[in-house]
Amino acid sequence: MPMRFAATTAAYYVNLRLNLKMDLPTRRETVLGLFDRLRRQRPNLARFRRYQNELALESDGPDGGTSERPAQQEWVAVRRTSVRAGSVCPREWDDAYALHTAVIEAAPYYLDISALDIDSVEVLLGFDLAAGGNHDAIVCEALMSGTPLAGLAAAEATGVMAQGRRAAFVPVDCQPVFGVALDESLNMQAHVEVKTRSAHRPALAAAGNGSHAARQAGGDEPISLYLIVRRFGPFSDIAHLPAVLGEIRVAAHDLLDRFVEPKVLSPIRDHIVAGGWS
Repeated sequence: MPMRFAATTAAYYVNLRLNLKMDLPTRRETVLGLFDRLRRQRPNLARFRRYQNELALESDGPDGGTSERPAQQEWVAVRRTSVRAGSVCPREWDDAYALHTAVIEAAPYYLDISALDIDSVEVLLGFDLAAGGNHDAIVCEALMSGTPLAGLAAAEATGVMAQGRRAAFVPVDCQPVFGVALDESLNMQAHVEVKTRSAHRPALAAAGNGSHAARQAGGDEPISLYLIVRRFGPFSDIAHLPAVLGEIRVAAHDLLDRFVEPKVLSPIRDHIVAGGWS
């Protein structure tokens, strides 16, 4: 049930990306035909937008959520070599995957995508954690405390540098990325990424190592955690794409429940709360 994340994260979302080897057609009738079909299936997708690198169909806006029922949003986007979709704060996982299934079923026919053209299909489960302070220090202490590498970046570690200057080591970039193959063929892979925002880094550079400002600097942007499960080709038939999406969903949510939530997401969240950074 995704609603358990409503009270513990600033936002959670489920994104789909269909990665292609060749450029997509951008004729009006192809893209608008796809968007019209999706709008008929999901009437909330009512706003067409043109950005610098993509054409997008979006829901009208947040539906006015609360802390118990966060605001939902949906979007679909066509880029040069990819088709993407996203569901923000869905009430049920099935709501998000209904959108993604509709996209992955319709896009090949409207955009003239063949099985040979598909490089990979991926699902991203994302979680934003509101946090002040030094994001990199939070992540370092939450996930790496006690490891040999963390010893270098521990906030309390001090040493003597050149010319006898004392130095206090403050983490300024701690964004772990970890990838694993989920089968022997290496065609199904999962990656866990932690993204800290860079708003505090100019303050760190200006303040200098060891200063109070360096230790406390932070921005209003969240710490983000991404779980990406990607299935590479070859794909035999575009008719099999919904089944491929189903396989990715099972793998992603198994990893989320057994590993990512208890071993990565919860420690970061707990450290934010314990340190008063929320």
